[in-house]
Amino acid sequence: MDEFLGAALDCVNSVVNTGDHRDAFTSAMKQNQAIFGRYAFTKHTGPNERKKPFNVVLFEVFATLFAEYNQQRTLPMSNKLRAGYYELLNHPRFVSAISSGTTSPENVNTRFSMAENMMRSILGAP
Repeated sequence: MDEFLGAALDCVNSVVNTGDHRDAFTSAMKQNQAIFGRYAFTKHTGPNERKKPFNVVLFEVFATLFAEYNQQRTLPMSNKLRAGYYELLNHPRFVSAISSGTTSPENVNTRFSMAENMMRSILGAP
């Protein structure tokens, strides 16, 4: 857990040191809203599924990851990002990491690495 917290602090510090962290957070929220709409931060697996409750763990993951990218890069790839998101939510390992034992270091690392790999496969490195 200490290793994860250290990495998280490094990530936060890099955002704070390179610009206004509020701008990065606001940008991440706008990107999530533009790409996922009312389904942002919920465990939905398709565009026609009924809306599910807000999931704080998905918020944690996708707020952090989208803060590393800008809208000019993510919005043109919206369809691919949604498809990648749906794939994650159909992957038993990812679903487990966002559903139970969410504070365990293994689950934190699993969900972040799987989501980051999905985003990098579509967008490249931040």
